[in-house]
Amino acid sequence: MHQILTKIVKYQFTPLINPECTFDRKIKYPRYTFQARFLFMAASSPHRNISKAIYSQLAIMAAYAIFLFGCTKEPELTISIAPETPAAIKTTVEDVWPKIKTICPGLIRYSSDIQFAGIENNLSYAPENAKRIEIKFRVSENPTKIPDSYRAAGHMCFFSLSPDGKELNISKSSCASLCTDTEETNEYSKAL
Repeated sequence: MHQILTKIVKYQFTPLINPECTFDRKIKYPRYTFQARFLFMAASSPHRNISKAIYSQLAIMAAYAIFLFGCTKEPELTISIAPETPAAIKTTVEDVWPKIKTICPGLIRYSSDIQFAGIENNLSYAPENAKRIEIKFRVSENPTKIPDSYRAAGHMCFFSLSPDGKELNISKSSCASLCTDTEETNEYSKAL
């Protein structure tokens, strides 16, 4: 019994490798070490009810697991605007980006499978009705979270904005599916 409880205490309080939730349990969370010692003493004491100690162990392990899983959120998808980007385009993209994240839940949900690939524009040479600012994203060749039914693996997605930032257009249906987090069969347009 002593060896089993020693293993439970040892493994229960060994932090998992998690970049979002790493901590030094002796410095930041000294009560975990104290709880481990207390539970070990309570479980190994002949004067205590061993089944209560085991249930306590299981309850604390469950709470600890919930704590760890609560910290494993998707990394946020960010964009970085090059310093040489014209001020008008930079302002438009900065103003529209929070709106895009709101109307495109798939960008947040699958951010570990998506990489920002830059910003392009055709404002200097395109006809007035074809001028666009494009935010580009590269989808992983082997995405781990994006559903296969979206057919987005390996795609370069272009989120096209009108020059005033009031309209979003996604021409590829696979990229539109990624944005809306539903299967899309056509291009996607949305007023911002």
